Amino acid sequence: MKNIFFIIIFSIATSLNAQFSSHLPIVLIETDGQTIPDDPRITVQMKIIYKGKNKINFLSDTPNHYNGKISIETRGTSSQQYPKKQYNIETQKENGEAKNVALLDLPEENDWILNAPYVDKSLIRNSLTYHLASLTGQYAPRTRFCELFLNGNYQGLYVLTEKIKPDKNRVPIEKLSKNEAPEDGGFLLQITRKKNSGTGWTSPLNQNKQTYYEIVSPKEPNIGQKLYIKNYISNFEYDLTQQWLPNHLDMTSFASFFLVNELTKNVDAYRLSTYLYKQKEERGGKIFAGPFWDFNLAFGNAWYCEAPQPSGWAMSNNYICPNQNPSIPEWWDHLWSHPEFTEEIREQWLELRNGPWSDDNLNYYIDQMEEEIGIAAERNFKRWTVLGTYIDPNAFVGQTWREEIQYLKSFLQKRVIWLDKMMEKMEFQAPTPFLAQVYPNPFTENLNLKIQTKPIDVFEVQILDIFGRPVFSQTLKNFNYGLQEFPLQVPENLNPGLYFLRIHQNGHRIYSEKISRKWY
Repeated sequence: MKNIFFIIIFSIATSLNAQFSSHLPIVLIETDGQTIPDDPRITVQMKIIYKGKNKINFLSDTPNHYNGKISIETRGTSSQQYPKKQYNIETQKENGEAKNVALLDLPEENDWILNAPYVDKSLIRNSLTYHLASLTGQYAPRTRFCELFLNGNYQGLYVLTEKIKPDKNRVPIEKLSKNEAPEDGGFLLQITRKKNSGTGWTSPLNQNKQTYYEIVSPKEPNIGQKLYIKNYISNFEYDLTQQWLPNHLDMTSFASFFLVNELTKNVDAYRLSTYLYKQKEERGGKIFAGPFWDFNLAFGNAWYCEAPQPSGWAMSNNYICPNQNPSIPEWWDHLWSHPEFTEEIREQWLELRNGPWSDDNLNYYIDQMEEEIGIAAERNFKRWTVLGTYIDPNAFVGQTWREEIQYLKSFLQKRVIWLDKMMEKMEFQAPTPFLAQVYPNPFTENLNLKIQTKPIDVFEVQILDIFGRPVFSQTLKNFNYGLQEFPLQVPENLNPGLYFLRIHQNGHRIYSEKISRKWY
């Protein structure tokens, strides 16, 4: 009886699957009993049923778009915890070599990602952002909505996405082989969490911020290539900290990168999933910001760091959330405060808002994606019952897919109103990288210092008389993150009068203030 029951259930499921149809492409992956690991990849079979735009695809149809081998692994960092998995795939020939294919009418390549919207219940945050980013003239990954079956089991709505890599139709740099001189090719870098890959480094100028660069391409750089790009980026950082605009900085791409991250108020902006790429010397050797990546927590989809507020700069997150690790590289503050850069930002903003980023167009893009997904959303949320449920770090929990779309749309509408005002006023002032206050001033007995700190900081506080002679010093260390207050142990016999208080960090003066002691 038990066996008969399972046979009946299997027959019903098979019958229902046979009747399945979708206006979206249908992707089928068959692992022949293998479990898909995080690493290493396994070889499996993939089939795609796709008759073209506005055509209905049936699961019972013969696979007509792709039917062949792929290698596959699960992907992501925090997203690995979710039951709806996302995958890296490589299309392959029968002998296992990479095979370039124009999947779902996207430009030919062999490396792809099946992105799985889960914490993003609008289902469109990444696709929408990449489209908005492409309208700035910079490269952003192209995407296609589809529905996935894994070993005959429905997995919901997925987004086929181009993987970020050097290619004539993707990141516009020449690949660099292991044996070539570093000047003869391009480099693709990622700012990310620290890894033990041997191909990355922590910035020597931003040790306190733990800025970590990972070489993405070339995959296996030789020692000369690694030293070359490390020195190149160090010079780039140094120029910015000296308030110089490096000649090898492509300002247009950095302004576009800034605007996309600020438009979406991406809570991970500038510090995670942040890419830079460098041209080979023959083409100018410039450093570009981008491509754009990972916006599933953008548009107010995270509760922390003031992310749900349509006002405020994402660039300010080092000061709003000082305990983030990694944090935003310090050099962004210096770039942000440079007049030429802020003028480029304003010009791009006005051009975009008068065209592709107008209110009508922004609403249109969202409406089009909502319409394109259509009834597939209902199937997705039957498979993954997350509507009305908090999934960390959601700031909003809608009861329906429509409510999730409306929340995104409302957030974006409020966001552009705030940004329009900031661009009009030219209010680009970055928060002061170092924050300190001495009070009361003048003082009689007690003198206090309020200072922005991190655990690894060490400050030397000095008071000098009007002739520049030290009359007091105190070392401050062993901090927590954030704003701290300390009493300064000023000698009781310090005469009334004018003095100078100075604060040094790592041998450099970072703060100076006139203070005075008055009579009781």
